[in-house]
Amino acid sequence: MTVPGMPTDRVTVAMVLCVIAAGAMTVIAYHRMDACRRSATDSVGQWRDCCELVKEIERLRGEPRQAADALRSASQLAQVMEATAQAVGVVPGRIVRIDPRSARRIGDTPYEEQPTRVELRELTLEQIVSFLSKVVREERGTEVTELRLKPARTGGVNAEDSPVSGQVELWDAEVTLTALAFSP
Repeated sequence: MTVPGMPTDRVTVAMVLCVIAAGAMTVIAYHRMDACRRSATDSVGQWRDCCELVKEIERLRGEPRQAADALRSASQLAQVMEATAQAVGVVPGRIVRIDPRSARRIGDTPYEEQPTRVELRELTLEQIVSFLSKVVREERGTEVTELRLKPARTGGVNAEDSPVSGQVELWDAEVTLTALAFSP
């Protein structure tokens, strides 16, 4: 049975199928090429953004950090740490050690830095972060340079120590706070 207007010759049918296949391949190739072009354009934009960020980082590296006028004594550090802990709601006695190390000059500059090791026991992560954030915010030239966390041995807190009822995850933290001071 033949349909009027349809070629019956096998060669003609094969040629029509080849033309259709070539057309489909052309459309697919165009879409892939267009997707690659868009991707390349996006990559160029991202490359420019990265270059701008590198320039910003280089600029910021060249600027000095904000430094304190002088380094604190051991007793001043202890007072600051205890007052900060109390201000963020840490129960007294949770700071078990404040160990200021000797100050050292930074290269051939008029700046000194003094690391201080602080040990905190049985605090929630929120209390640790609040404490450290407040110290860094309020003590000019101070930053957290090292932080080690480990689960507290007790595993929970007493109801009077916890702002939340029930068990709360407690952590022990060993922190190094480094103070930078201008000391010509």
